[in-house]
Parts: sequence; structure tokens; C-alpha cells
Amino acid sequence: MIPTIYCIHLLFDHLAKAKKIEYKCIQEMKLRNSDLEWADIIYLGRFDSWYEQKLAERMKAAGDRTVYYIDDDLPNVPQEIKCSDYYGRADIKKHIRACIELSGAILTPSPILLQKYTTVQRPGILFQSAAFLPGTYTPHQEAETIKIGFAGSLDRSNDLDAMLSQTLKQVKAKYKERISLQFYGAIPSFAKEVDAVCIPYEANYLKYRQKLNELNWDIGLAPMPDTPFHACKHYNKFIEYGSSAIAGIYSDVSPYLSIPQRETVGRFCKNTPEAWMEAICTEIEDNAAREAHREMAWDICLQQFSLDHVTEKLLEAQEECLSKGSNQKIKLRRLPLIGIKLANIWFRGSGFIKQNRFKTIQMIPRIMGEKLQGEKAKKELGA
Repeated sequence: MIPTIYCIHLLFDHLAKAKKIEYKCIQEMKLRNSDLEWADIIYLGRFDSWYEQKLAERMKAAGDRTVYYIDDDLPNVPQEIKCSDYYGRADIKKHIRACIELSGAILTPSPILLQKYTTVQRPGILFQSAAFLPGTYTPHQEAETIKIGFAGSLDRSNDLDAMLSQTLKQVKAKYKERISLQFYGAIPSFAKEVDAVCIPYEANYLKYRQKLNELNWDIGLAPMPDTPFHACKHYNKFIEYGSSAIAGIYSDVSPYLSIPQRETVGRFCKNTPEAWMEAICTEIEDNAAREAHREMAWDICLQQFSLDHVTEKLLEAQEECLSKGSNQKIKLRRLPLIGIKLANIWFRGSGFIKQNRFKTIQMIPRIMGEKLQGEKAKKELGA
């Protein structure tokens, strides 16, 4: 379960534990007709495959209330982003758009995606991410080494290389041992040049959050490219940094333009080396302002992004959205899912072979060569 799905799962799970809803989380290939009959509302988590489109079609035919969850502009992933190899495919784009059109509503944390993919017939549910496992604010002494870090998934390494390489080399040269640079998850190519501490990525999101608390950073960096695709993202980085009592330095672009009380929680700068240099140096030098940013960010996250607050707002938005249409199911005989499950296995297998046939052919000589070398080594050892 990727973090973006896991986080929305945790919100519904919290509501279920509070006995405000009944909830099941099911991997799509394990879905049964009995699950569909049980559910009043079915959330489709970033559906993007042939099989998932077929599921959405059957749900639509049965009159199920379905809500498509989207937190990235999946049909418009730029080529420079690693996952574009998948999301850039024409068939995947077609499946995503079909699943959205088949859905009765949209769930998203992005106002831009809400406006882009909702219609009168397909209303939207806007929600906030939550501050999972918030840390504790403790004042840092001015004489201590200032810890500056970036936390993010592995695919953010390119952004660090493109946007902060020159700046962080200059910052390290200027402040030397007065600062410690750390990268958690995404490791840029220049990490060794700035004597950075590199922490491996943690795939379990709750463990990721717990580790971020333990790192005890003073300043968290949040570069964001200024593109239409990135503008559709949510300001998760603020919630992560803020709930760990970290003062943030953010690109002055969307989605960070929407951070609440943003001038009190950190600094915002243009995406130029000069602007980033000025912002980082000012935050390092001004201990009082840095501590105020840390405390205010932490307080806002605890007050406005707590699990109780966020899930209550989500439940209210869901009820308001779904009240606009009928919740009555059409009672009809559902077709068995085994047929499309088997077809999906066939399509995925044949698609993999087709996509990798040239790589497979190229690997045969290498595999045969390794086998011959192994046989030769065995004979020599036997001799």
C-alpha cells in the first residue's frame, strides 16, 4: 500500500474505530461480489488499469455509489517524473479517465483537481491530510548544531539536484560544522559533497513519520517545481514538518501558497539559488524567528490537522456530497468477477512480455555465458 493510499486508509480506519462508519480496505484482486453488496459507498483508490476499469463499469451498472480518489493529476504526469513510464502510456491514461467518468464523485485534497475533474453530475469531496503521530515541540538551544534536512520519497532526488545543489554546497561552505545537512529518503547526487547524513527511505508511513520526529531537525527544506502538475499536489510537506516541530523553507508556489498562516510557520522563496540561499541563511542566523516558526507550525498542525478534526471534516464533506444523489442500489444479479480477474492476469502477463521482449532477448546471451562460466568453475574446483 503506497503512502498516498495508506494515508486515506488511516483516516477511514480512524472513523471506523470511533464507530462512526463501518469500513473495509480490500486489494482489488481480492474483491468479491459480497464486498460490493455490503458497501454503501465504494472508494476507488487511484484506479488506472484495465481490470480496475472493468470493476468500475460493473459498479456503475449495478448502481453502486463510487468515489474516485485522486491526489495527483495522473493523466498528465510530466515526462521528467520517473513514474511517467507508466502513467504516460496511452492505455493507462484511457483507463484513468474512464474510471473518473464512471465514478459518482471525486475525493481529493487538491482544490485544483477538484475543479478539474468534478461536474454537476460528479461532485467533489475536498479533504485535508492529517498530522499522523505528531511529535513534541521542545525549544532548541542557540549553541547547538543546526540540523537542516529534506524528507521525501525516492523520486524527489531529481528535484533536489536541480533546485538545491548549488545552494546547499554554498551553505555548507559558509557554515561548516555549525550545521548538519541530512537527507531522509531521497538522496541527491551531491550528498557526499556537503557531508550529509543519509537516512534510508521508510516505506511504512507511520514508521516514516515516527523517524522524522526522532531526527529532531530545526529546518526542513521543501522545494517544489513551478508547474501545472506540481500545483495540483497537496502541502503534505508542511503537515509532516510542522507536526514534527520543524521550521520549513518552502518554494513560493502552489500548493504551498495555501498553507494556513504561512508567514508564521517558516520562510517562502522563489525558485532561484540566490533566493534559497538568502532564505536558508536568514533562518540559520535568526534563532528567535526559527524557534517561533517551529512552535507555530507544530501548534497549527495539532489544532487544524489532528486525526479527530480532519476525519470529522471528511465525514461531513462526504455526507454533503453524497446527499446530492441517490444512495439506492439497483438490485440485480452481479456477474462473477473470476472472468475479469483471469483476463487481467493474461493481459498483465502478455503486456509484460511484449514490453520487455527486447530486454529478455538481450539477457539470454548473458545468462548462457554466466551458466558456462559456472560450469567451468565447477570443473576447475573439482580438478
